[in-house]
Amino acid sequence: MRKYKKYITLIKTSTQQTVAYRSNFFISMMVTVLLFISSFFLWKAVFAGKDMVSIYSWESMKGYLLVAFMCNTLLSWYSESAISRKILDGSVAMDLIKPFNFYFARLSETIGSSIFEALVITVASIALIITLQIPLPEDFLTWICFLVSIVFALIIKFGVVYLFSLLTFITTSYMGIQWARAAITNLCSGGLVPILFFPEWCQSILKNMPFQYIVSVPASIFLNQVQLSQIGVMFLKEIAWIIILFLLGKVLFSICIRKVTIYGG
Repeated sequence: MRKYKKYITLIKTSTQQTVAYRSNFFISMMVTVLLFISSFFLWKAVFAGKDMVSIYSWESMKGYLLVAFMCNTLLSWYSESAISRKILDGSVAMDLIKPFNFYFARLSETIGSSIFEALVITVASIALIITLQIPLPEDFLTWICFLVSIVFALIIKFGVVYLFSLLTFITTSYMGIQWARAAITNLCSGGLVPILFFPEWCQSILKNMPFQYIVSVPASIFLNQVQLSQIGVMFLKEIAWIIILFLLGKVLFSICIRKVTIYGG
């Protein structure tokens, strides 16, 4: 238990830092809110005069957009850039001599910042639900499964962010890496367009990648589009992807550290 206390301390410290420097998060969130509003009216125009588009009604699409907003806002640009900044400014060297696992230390910091982010997102989501009259699930078990899927989505998104952030070891800037990561994640997760709207060959590829668990899967649970037995299988796959992303991060980190040692960085 003692070895976990240091990570709990990191979570607490990260939460305090996020509250202290909350302006960065609010700026990031404002951008996400503007994107949500633009997406909302774009899809409203798409559904004009139509009862259904694919398997979505306008009411269910509003729910999908809400989940996409929540998942895209959780683990904000502030949290993501914190990892890259440590590498770019050289402070990662101090982390390497501390009794921490670099991956779990960064994950702890992300969880800490996400606690404050989750509170703000909840308030913003309630305002959107009331204003836009977004229907909510009525089944308590659906809510439990949805919240579990959100936790898994956060960890998987962190795994993806961590891999891209490590590329900062071989670059002089992290902005391009973040933009590329955001573009790939938003497209492949269903954050921009539901995966069901993609061609079948593209769907088959995306359904074998981890991105769908960031937005598409939580949204399908929220909208009651999957059965309970299917949710169990999805959770097992998410756990598998969390382990795979962790192992990939471990391998890439060891390679990057070796290169830093060789070049004296």
